[in-house]
Amino acid sequence: MQSFKTKRAQSEHFHSHIGEHPFECGRCGKRFSKSTSLVRHNLTHTGERPHSCSQCGKTFLTSGELLLHKRTHTGERPYPCSYCERRFRCSSDLNIHVRTHTGEKPHSCAFCKKGFCTSTRLKRHMRTHSEKVDLLIHCVYFFVLFFGTILLFQRTQQTGQG
Repeated sequence: MQSFKTKRAQSEHFHSHIGEHPFECGRCGKRFSKSTSLVRHNLTHTGERPHSCSQCGKTFLTSGELLLHKRTHTGERPYPCSYCERRFRCSSDLNIHVRTHTGEKPHSCAFCKKGFCTSTRLKRHMRTHSEKVDLLIHCVYFFVLFFGTILLFQRTQQTGQG
């Protein structure tokens, strides 16, 4: 089970799973499941890439991307695998690699229960169930809409407020 630091982060994570994209770009209409993705997307309209590499001049949208890029110049790989000799530039690459040793597949298909080591591989697999995914999204939406309405009605009855 994944834990979250804030309710907002948990809500945005939920939106990403059910295919809901409540954050809309005011310029082009593209929608996102996370507010941070919208903020990053907005930089593509302005062409702004505020973080630049002092060695080669390449520019980046975020300071995190710049940090990873700098490691290509230095060869730094600060994240070692505890199972083998490999080292990685970022912790997320290490975490995915470790799953090759442990066999962990934390992302499982809701339809056939097949497990995957990354969400990207699960999403690729989910395309094989595209009709079922559409049905699931509609069912989840109906569930939230229906039960949300019931809960609001019950609360209104209890408090006498709308």
